[in-house]
Amino acid sequence: MPHDTVIVAGQDLAKLQDFSTIVELTVKDNKARLTAIKQWPHTDYSVVMRQTKELYEKRHWRVLGVDETSMGEPLVESYKTMGLNVEGIKFTLITKDEMIKYTRSLLQNKMLSIGTRGADELRAQIKEQEMIITVSAGNDPDNRRYRYGHPQGRHDDQFWALCIACYTARPWLTDIPIFQIRVK
Repeated sequence: MPHDTVIVAGQDLAKLQDFSTIVELTVKDNKARLTAIKQWPHTDYSVVMRQTKELYEKRHWRVLGVDETSMGEPLVESYKTMGLNVEGIKFTLITKDEMIKYTRSLLQNKMLSIGTRGADELRAQIKEQEMIITVSAGNDPDNRRYRYGHPQGRHDDQFWALCIACYTARPWLTDIPIFQIRVK
């Protein structure tokens, strides 16, 4: 691997009905390219962790970003004791919003390439992700609440793993000022 190339990964850990997923990005010349997706359907965390460590070593990742919300926090600590360079990211509305805006800005500015092979499900999840806004009693716009979601019966694991990978890759990508982010 050339010295000016960095490989990072993002991992979204499964909850009860989801899949644990890793998305790998290769970053070179301030651009990121999707190079791998790995998904585990309803698999024991010990298997996910063992295989993640194998991928980390085999693929020479610089850093692994992990959703440390809920069960993720002890797994992040375990990854660290296994010798992995891990960045834990706690999911809040603010961090989710930042990750989505950053990932979309990379796509819009052609700084993130998804490619065409093997990423159909990821592309579908990107298109399906939606912001759900609710306004409390009285329709006061200052009392808006929002959350992110996906259509019932669908998953968003690959989408969040991609967002985590992009967010983790920030040090190797050119920062995009917030005013350049366009929402479609």
